[in-house]
Amino acid sequence: EFEFQTVVIVPESFNTNEGLRGLKNGGFCHPGLAKVSKWNDYIHKFFERKAWDHECRADVSVAENEAINLKNFFGRACRPGEWVQDRNEDKRL
Repeated sequence: EFEFQTVVIVPESFNTNEGLRGLKNGGFCHPGLAKVSKWNDYIHKFFERKAWDHECRADVSVAENEAINLKNFFGRACRPGEWVQDRNEDKRL
């Protein structure tokens, strides 16, 4: 048995021949980044980096770029928890 297990739910229309590109505009519900489980963070950040091309906008923060890239690829997305350590900036995001 494995120490970790994960589940991926994709739309019935998902075409495996398209790879991760087939997830575009399919929505994304992220479980959030854990404070104690580095495995969770590692896997999710790896997936996010592989799923879409990142556009880096100079006029917004790194966290805002990440949120914009998530939205632009998945159409709609949610990722609970803290985005940044600064409470005011996290609340704004």
